[in-house]
Amino acid sequence: MKRDSSHISNVPFGVISFSAGKDIVQVDPSVLHMIGFTDHPYSWYAGKKTTVLTPLTSIIDNITSQLTKNSFVRAVTDVITLADGTVKTIHADAYVVQEKSGASRTIKALFFEAEDQKMTESELIEEINSLKKLNSELEQFVRSVCHDIKGPLSTIEQFSLLLEKEAVSGNTKDLPFYTDRIKQIAKRVRSFVDSLKGYYYISKEKPSFVKIELSQVCQKVMESLQPLIKETGANIEVKSLDIIETDYSMISQLFYHLISNAITYREDGQRPEVKVSTQVSGDNLIITVADKGIGFEDKFASRIFEPLQRLHPRDRYDGHGLGLAICSKIVEIHHGKISTESQPGQGSRFIVSLPLSQSRTEQPGQPFFSI
Repeated sequence: MKRDSSHISNVPFGVISFSAGKDIVQVDPSVLHMIGFTDHPYSWYAGKKTTVLTPLTSIIDNITSQLTKNSFVRAVTDVITLADGTVKTIHADAYVVQEKSGASRTIKALFFEAEDQKMTESELIEEINSLKKLNSELEQFVRSVCHDIKGPLSTIEQFSLLLEKEAVSGNTKDLPFYTDRIKQIAKRVRSFVDSLKGYYYISKEKPSFVKIELSQVCQKVMESLQPLIKETGANIEVKSLDIIETDYSMISQLFYHLISNAITYREDGQRPEVKVSTQVSGDNLIITVADKGIGFEDKFASRIFEPLQRLHPRDRYDGHGLGLAICSKIVEIHHGKISTESQPGQGSRFIVSLPLSQSRTEQPGQPFFSI
């Protein structure tokens, strides 16, 4: 009768016995499966330094070396590459068998693989390239943060020197101006740091998805934006909004940043006109925020969602270049998509597509980087 050997490949561990000189005594067939050798699944392999175990040479050498001083070793680890390109992390615990007097020492090692770390060579290369990209983005992010903080701090230093000089000379006429400027700049730096914290915690926060009526969310956001709406005379048109499964805090931030941007980026003296609407499309909800502001060229359509990216001078439009990056991260956490359509002088449309139900989606992966 033909014997079923499929269960052997599912055994997550196996034993190898070998001498202090690394001559193989016995090999558990599950170890052979572990390293991709399946020709003789039922035989315990015995022989002199067999090439079958070549992938384990390094870890066996390590075990033998450590057992010259100890009788037991734990968690000896090595990363091996099989003939098919699969990369595995192998762990081993080993001990010296106490033989009769005069007999050569025998070592028994229990090998097991870390299943969650197994990947093909191509996947490993892809992961390495992803980490390189991540590192490049992080370097750019750090440079941008340093630049955005260094400028205001230099200005504070200059005003402080002027303040000191005026105080020494006894001229107090300009002191209120200098102190007021220092306070304004310090407030801007504090706001920038708060925005950085907001971006960081969005990346770390675990969402709590519940069904929410977006009209209520939008109403609360409009209340928080009342000072800006009154100052600019903005006209915000909100059409009937649908119900969606989402995180309340995150979806509120999404609406806040999209609407506040639509109000802010306008020509001098122009009354902001903003339209907010939703539309169900299959299993997704399409959220649209449109304005008639200054707009921008299409070539910047993807760049504006990157952190600390600004298309307009800070002295004309206040902001830190993080609002849309936060929106992009929120959409990513919701397994959605965000895009924009714009033309200079013709306004912009931001389109967000989110699943109506998060229960149909997998948990989100790691954000592009954490600071």
